[in-house]
Amino acid sequence: MARIRDGVQPHVLSWRKESRADLYRGPGIAGGIATSCVAVLQCVLEGYSMGVCNSRILFVWSALMVIPAGGCFGREGRVSQPERMRSANEAPRMLVIVEDRENGKWGYVDYNGKTIIEPRFGFAGEFEGPFAYAVGMDDTRGLIDASGEWAVRVHIPRGFHVYYRPLTVDMIANGLIPIESDRSHEMGYVTATGHVRTDVHFSGAQPFSEGLAWVRRSGETHWFCVNTKGERAFPGSFDYALRFREGRAVVGIQDETGKRSRHLDTEGKFVGEQWWDYVEGFSEGLACVRSKEFHGYVDRSGKRAITLPPQTTDAESFSEGLAVVGMKDEKGACREGYIDRSGTVVIPPAFQYAQDFSEGMAYVCEGDEPGHTTKHGFIDKKGRYVCELPPQCTAAGRFRNGLCPVRLKKGKGEEVLYVDRTGRVAVRPPAGYRFEVMFPGEP
Repeated sequence: MARIRDGVQPHVLSWRKESRADLYRGPGIAGGIATSCVAVLQCVLEGYSMGVCNSRILFVWSALMVIPAGGCFGREGRVSQPERMRSANEAPRMLVIVEDRENGKWGYVDYNGKTIIEPRFGFAGEFEGPFAYAVGMDDTRGLIDASGEWAVRVHIPRGFHVYYRPLTVDMIANGLIPIESDRSHEMGYVTATGHVRTDVHFSGAQPFSEGLAWVRRSGETHWFCVNTKGERAFPGSFDYALRFREGRAVVGIQDETGKRSRHLDTEGKFVGEQWWDYVEGFSEGLACVRSKEFHGYVDRSGKRAITLPPQTTDAESFSEGLAVVGMKDEKGACREGYIDRSGTVVIPPAFQYAQDFSEGMAYVCEGDEPGHTTKHGFIDKKGRYVCELPPQCTAAGRFRNGLCPVRLKKGKGEEVLYVDRTGRVAVRPPAGYRFEVMFPGEP
């Protein structure tokens, strides 16, 4: 997807080595408790489960660096005295780059193309809040802050390796990381400091989300749910299960009649009264479901909220109050448009391809047949083109902080640049570097 900037000059990051008096200090235990109470109250008012509450509290404490006053996260994730911390609470507005193929080192630049963190990592992820996940050239892995220093180092016990690569800030913030044995290939969980928290006897172990994770015992095919102590969270097991989102997980069974799915809450109770042929996860309080007699969206209680018309071929998750839907036209060709939360078509299905909205913008393309684009660019929420992209543009990403990555043909190869709301090139990579971006739909 794509996003752009509302005529604002690119943000410039400037970082300096702080004196001890300038170091960011946590608000202390009292401040942390107060902030957590606010998070719990918000969860209660919104009707979320305690699993979601616990997840929000953990995020608040990690993002705000809630630790004893005057302390900070040490290099192993433990509380220690201040070393060097960020001077602002907001996420650094940086772009990830990678050096040329010969060196392969990753670093960060600001929106003016100025190098902020010199390329010295084997991998560098996007900043989520004040941290980004990175892997050093010596295979050190963990969270870095906006100065490029290690805030939390992840220690993997000898004889094990990280199963999901790359890790994310969310996986580490949830407290437990899935690992796999080098010898037996059985799986378990480890803390960021290297303490194995569960028995390593699973044939499958998914990342934790909202305080819960799905695991599968060796020799078994069904998934069941565990808490952060490694204990079974509730009875029941399923042929397949997906991570919890907004207090709901998608679970399913498969038998001679086919696959059937439904939503499950964090207490192990089914949501709604029926199984579906197809179920999506929740986004903005709604989830797409489909059966022979119904295609539409349900709310968090499982009640039918939106009924899609018969000509609908597919429907995506909601983003910024709108969802992409595909519908057949009078000639039988599928075109994509957008509906709002009431199910009303607010942008008619006229596009060959459409991405979900972000920062008020969405990338769309028109064409007579697949692979043949006649017009593409960014539209606003009224379906009007804000800017068109040139024919040599082959992909557009998601907007973040007002800029969007696009991929362009260049000679026999390609290059990635960042454009603003008008489609103007706002940032080019420094000489000898290229931006590393994963575009929607790419593995």
